[in-house]
Amino acid sequence: MALPNFIIAGAPKCGTTSLADYLSSHPEVFVSNPKEITFFSEFKGEFERGSLIGDEFGVDPLGSGTFYKGWDWYKSQFNPNDTQRAIGEASVQYLYFPDSAEMLYKFMPDIKLIFLLRDPVARVFSEYWHENRYGFKKKYFPSFKEMVHENHPRLQYYIDVSSYKTHLERFFKLFPSEQILVLLSEDLRRDTEGQMNRICKFLNVDPDIKLDFKHESNQAYIPRFRKLQRVMEAVSFTGAVRNLPVSIRRPLGKLKERIRRIGASKSRPELDRALRSELLPQFEEDIRYVEDLLGRDLSSWRSIDG
Repeated sequence: MALPNFIIAGAPKCGTTSLADYLSSHPEVFVSNPKEITFFSEFKGEFERGSLIGDEFGVDPLGSGTFYKGWDWYKSQFNPNDTQRAIGEASVQYLYFPDSAEMLYKFMPDIKLIFLLRDPVARVFSEYWHENRYGFKKKYFPSFKEMVHENHPRLQYYIDVSSYKTHLERFFKLFPSEQILVLLSEDLRRDTEGQMNRICKFLNVDPDIKLDFKHESNQAYIPRFRKLQRVMEAVSFTGAVRNLPVSIRRPLGKLKERIRRIGASKSRPELDRALRSELLPQFEEDIRYVEDLLGRDLSSWRSIDG
């Protein structure tokens, strides 16, 4: 059994699933399946029964730390072959779980960390619509406009996840900068080959290998049958299903996604410019921080048009 030497550590809704899939097509790279193991945290989940998530499912579908499962379990998630020298996982929760940076440094101080970032307001809006797929009852999960105007607690969670300065500083205070690679999701999308070349060099694997860039991203949409969607999620997040072997759980996940798409009424709408304008000031410090970190202008992140 092996331990990882790199981790894609965030942020959610920034292309980490695509990145993990691209890397998985490299013969010298092994990425765990499932990709999100979230081992380095003792976080118990933000929502308990009786709250937004609890009233719907009785569980927290956003996950929690799995450190309690122990090192033998964690090691069992990695079975690279003899040619796979870059071994990794992709747990986006490490970015914003408050104890992950310290735990990673304590147990794996030499680990390489990759972060994908995105326009913070666009990321907030994207995560809202990603969760909309769960089919929550509207009394728990109002429209995005209502969330903004009511200062909904779920909106505050989205905003916290997009608070890049707070989260990245935890890692840069502990890890040498040469062990951290911060990229932008728009760069990965526009120049996939160039960015993957850069990542391969960071991981010390052959950058000239032709990778498979075919990946069906996690599409956001409005569920037509919310009750059916809620039942599906309630089943999929039960302990009995989550503890199934990967060989069974993965096909079930693909089947659930097909059903989701069949039951989709339409894709998500565009973010209203007025709402974007209301949210932007909250991220000015984070935008400046990323600009300074990368040495580039991010005026596009400040644009009302997004």
